[in-house]
Amino acid sequence: MFNMGETANAVSALEQALDTTLEPGSRAELISHLMLAAGIIGDFELGLSVGPEVVDRMDLPEPAQLRSIMAMTVIQTMTGKLDRIIERLDRGEALAVRHSELQPFAPDQMGLNRILALHALGSLTEADQFAGDSIRRGVGLPGPWLFVRTMVRPLTGEILDAGRQSRQALDQLEQIDPLGLRPLSAAIHALLLAMAGDVPPSQLLLEQVM
Repeated sequence: MFNMGETANAVSALEQALDTTLEPGSRAELISHLMLAAGIIGDFELGLSVGPEVVDRMDLPEPAQLRSIMAMTVIQTMTGKLDRIIERLDRGEALAVRHSELQPFAPDQMGLNRILALHALGSLTEADQFAGDSIRRGVGLPGPWLFVRTMVRPLTGEILDAGRQSRQALDQLEQIDPLGLRPLSAAIHALLLAMAGDVPPSQLLLEQVM
């Protein structure tokens, strides 16, 4: 349903499944998917209402804990409801490292969630430093880390450097893009080109991805 663009139908199917699912680990999996699906259609309040049932339950299977944290921290940053988010990110990152063989892109996703959280908390310098340190340490794939760094750099006034890194991010995401970031990365690169006064290439890039 996600791949076919039928996200609203996916939300309904997940809600129906939850009505008849009692096993805690299975409920956690369904709720994690429901939070993300509802977020895609803009219903973040649904995610906030169902997430607390599972996100802080330490007795659930660890993969289920990880997925619920990944989903909940995204919802929190989108709504600005940031209570306990750093605590959850710390736990989620530890789980992502432990289960990276089962979910190879989980460390990248948890790192992106931390960047978004720091951004929402107003800690722009810390967000930029976290992304830079992750790139230097070779954490995960370079494309997503370069992408999130280009989200922060313009806000600290480093437009030209952000433009260079956004080009690098776009090149990396053309090779492998497990989190589906390339269209947004292209839009950010086009915006940075325009901010630097390079308008025609910016317009051309936007026409290519629209």
